[in-house]
Amino acid sequence: MMRTFQRLFIAWMACLLLGADFVMAQEAEVQRLAERNRNMQTLTASVVRTKHNAAIAEDQVEKGTFYLQKPGRMALVFLDGKDKLVMDGEAYTMVNQGKASQAKGPVKLQFAVLQTVLKNVLADGEFTELGEQAEVKTEQQGQTFVLTVTPTVMSAKAKRRMMFQSFVLTLDTRTSRIQSLRMNERGTNYTQYDFVDYQPDSTIDKQVFIP
Repeated sequence: MMRTFQRLFIAWMACLLLGADFVMAQEAEVQRLAERNRNMQTLTASVVRTKHNAAIAEDQVEKGTFYLQKPGRMALVFLDGKDKLVMDGEAYTMVNQGKASQAKGPVKLQFAVLQTVLKNVLADGEFTELGEQAEVKTEQQGQTFVLTVTPTVMSAKAKRRMMFQSFVLTLDTRTSRIQSLRMNERGTNYTQYDFVDYQPDSTIDKQVFIP
């Protein structure tokens, strides 16, 4: 009985150590890719947004722009500013058809996780661990590095209020640039952002960060 317990204990400790090594490897890879972005202070990129709804025959596709200003300001802007997602410090604002609303509760926590991951990838300060806020899975696919992040849900009520169930960030390992961000919603619905035409250290009008 004692030998069986010892074997189980050793196996459990091995799993813990292997898990810790895996998490450290994840962080090391993200930090390695982010290192190339460390000296960049601003960034713009063209974005194609695809909204997929299983109940609608055709996807809704819009062109827009991604803006980054360190530290901590990001915006996705579409339809000449009538449609925005603005992350400014700890404030997350969504603009739909010109009407702004602040993210609160579980939705705010979701965007906080998204912002943390983006800041880590774009080397905006120190690397921040997500801890119990989310489950992170990584996968190397040729010249791309894929992070699948599932924010932690504390209750069924919070889950119903969530805007997205998980998000998938795809990075180009050659350039350390984001290729796509896919936000998985209920069922098979999703919103995907594809990034092209990066312009590091470009001049940005501060108005883009105002909802």
